[in-house]
Amino acid sequence: MSTEIAPMDSVSVMSSGLTQDPALDHLQCSIHLRPDAPAAGAGGGWFVDYTVSVSVTLHKQTDPGVEFDAQRRVTGLEVVAEEEVEAVTGLGDGAYLITSDLSSTELRVRDGGAVLSLGLSAVVSYLGDDAEQSADEAPETPDVSTYEEAMVNDMRVLMSHLKR
Repeated sequence: MSTEIAPMDSVSVMSSGLTQDPALDHLQCSIHLRPDAPAAGAGGGWFVDYTVSVSVTLHKQTDPGVEFDAQRRVTGLEVVAEEEVEAVTGLGDGAYLITSDLSSTELRVRDGGAVLSLGLSAVVSYLGDDAEQSADEAPETPDVSTYEEAMVNDMRVLMSHLKR
């Protein structure tokens, strides 16, 4: 997906975490992508900052199927309306996209005992010291649903790598 958005710049930050337990293993990471970010020394300006997050949970003692379906509307911040959840066919044992607003989407997949999530969000920010910069000049937050096909493709690649 980063090739769809843009190459990462030098200020990109990556965070990750891993937990292992006899019942389940969980891995999560996120990376920040800032295409065409203005240089601070060049007076700054408006830019779009994207965050891509991935999580993988391997259930070793229970089948996550029932909970996976029951939590299809639950995000980290809210419970979304049913119409904001779209089933994705041909991916794992079950998959759906959650789009709670134009600037955030999440693809969740259950494949056997594994539950995978790939999220994408966008935020418009200003970098610089120009106090005269008006919020009216800020670009619109992009509609990240345009990246849903790339997200599905990236999820397929991730799943094939994890099965090796």
